[in-house]
Amino acid sequence: MHTGGGGLTSPGSTAAGGLVLLGGLGAGAYMLRRRSVRGDAA
Repeated sequence: MHTGGGGLTSPGSTAAGGLVLLGGLGAGAYMLRRRSVRGDAA
């Protein structure tokens, strides 16, 4: 039963971490794209 509770909390934290990771990746890709566009313009 205790293990079951831990299993329930684990996915929640993993989902939050995944969202943060996805957000960071998206921001990084956006910045890289902006950088390349700026380089092409210059």
